[in-house]
Amino acid sequence: MQNVVGVLKMQVVMKRFLFSIILGALVACATFIFFRYNIRVCLRYVQEKTTENTEAARTQVFSKIDEETKKLITATIEQLKNHHYEVRGKAAEKLGEIGHPYAVQALIQALNDRYFFVLRAVVKALGNIGDKSAIKPLQNLFDKIDRINMTILKLDIAKALIRMNCSNKVSIVKFIINSTEDSDIYARRLAVSYLGELRVKSAVPALIRALAYVDEIVQIKTIEALTLIGDKSAKPALIRLLGEGKINVRISAATALYRLGSNAGFPVLIEAANDDDVWIRKSAVAALAETGDKSAIQVLLDALQDKWQIIRSIAVTALCKTNGGFA
Repeated sequence: MQNVVGVLKMQVVMKRFLFSIILGALVACATFIFFRYNIRVCLRYVQEKTTENTEAARTQVFSKIDEETKKLITATIEQLKNHHYEVRGKAAEKLGEIGHPYAVQALIQALNDRYFFVLRAVVKALGNIGDKSAIKPLQNLFDKIDRINMTILKLDIAKALIRMNCSNKVSIVKFIINSTEDSDIYARRLAVSYLGELRVKSAVPALIRALAYVDEIVQIKTIEALTLIGDKSAKPALIRLLGEGKINVRISAATALYRLGSNAGFPVLIEAANDDDVWIRKSAVAALAETGDKSAIQVLLDALQDKWQIIRSIAVTALCKTNGGFA
């Protein structure tokens, strides 16, 4: 009998124990759900308030500009909804030129446009304005088109994100650098240009490799990019170009070398200043005029007799700046 009573007591204790565990688990779940819901509500509230404050700040800034500019911005924003894609694209370009943050939300909404031309204009406009509230929408678009062959648009987005100092800047820069070897020739040209504009020093090795690409425009844009970055480690590669490729590439390389502190390209410029092609002569004379080197004086004096007025003008301007001779 005592054994039976002991078993019954044990069962009661076990039931109470299990009940307390289940009750505790239910309370814990309810607490978790409650706090999770409230955290979401709080975050949503903070986000809404932040958006309201941002919009209020933009509206306040907007209220301080002159009436004509207000009308221009408002009217241009309206054109983002025009049924002609060309008008929408031009409107986005204009808002980028104006550069007022009041247009940001309208431009973010325009990221849903289905026309490539419009999307590029919108992305560039947001990049020009530089409002950080556009980072997330731009990043979302960047990720969304990751599986589609739209490298050019992704490069535009990457440039805008870097200018806004996004948190994943390193990976975005890496994407642009990798695009210097893209199969799309236009993407290559854009990638090397953007690396120069953004002054990406870590891209110098990739840009030096890009100098070997057969496309003349890629080579010239790469030379310009290396000049903007100003890394003197590019000198040997530029010097090699002086004896290779087309004359325009050699002129660009010679000009870049001067800007990097080397006179190695002068013989190329002096030879090109006597070329039969007027545009080659123009490029060479303009480059020599920029250098201010004494060895260019005679070439510039000879250019005063050129049959093309544009070349004579360059030579006159250069000589006048130095009173007829270089220091």
